[in-house]
Amino acid sequence: MLIRQATIHRLQKAAHTHGTGSVTTHLRETNLPLDDTLVGVFRELLALYNRSSDSSGTFGENPTVHVFPVQLQKHLNGRLGFRELTIVAVDLIAHHMASARLANGGYALFVRYAEPPNEFFLIAMLKLKSGAGIDEESLQLLPTLSIDLDLLVLPPGSWTRWNVRQPSR
Repeated sequence: MLIRQATIHRLQKAAHTHGTGSVTTHLRETNLPLDDTLVGVFRELLALYNRSSDSSGTFGENPTVHVFPVQLQKHLNGRLGFRELTIVAVDLIAHHMASARLANGGYALFVRYAEPPNEFFLIAMLKLKSGAGIDEESLQLLPTLSIDLDLLVLPPGSWTRWNVRQPSR
């Protein structure tokens, strides 16, 4: 498994709100560093996904209703950059989130990766959870925040398999 690109963006929304202006976004300006922290989170996320799914997600066919596959195809054809694709996805998530009263935001993680010969694109909504850590010196318990990997919004999809089924646009 080879991570090619990754980034994360934040969507904020108070629960029980809805409509225009109920969702705000904070977009990361650069890709995440391809370091051990990202690899560790990504491996945990994939392991969780692989335990709970058959990994055969598909896209809708109507380009008017299903905007994301059109934008993904633009990315695959080199007409849309990775960051721009993630911004389109965040805008789509925010739009749907604004109409869902109980939605309350989170962090949208985007990872483009390869498991040769296939290319994949993972989108996951992450939440933070409070916990505790231990100070190595004082042995005091300290409050911490960590990523809660229990919620996947979209499963990883194979670009290679999807791209073969799509006509050229």
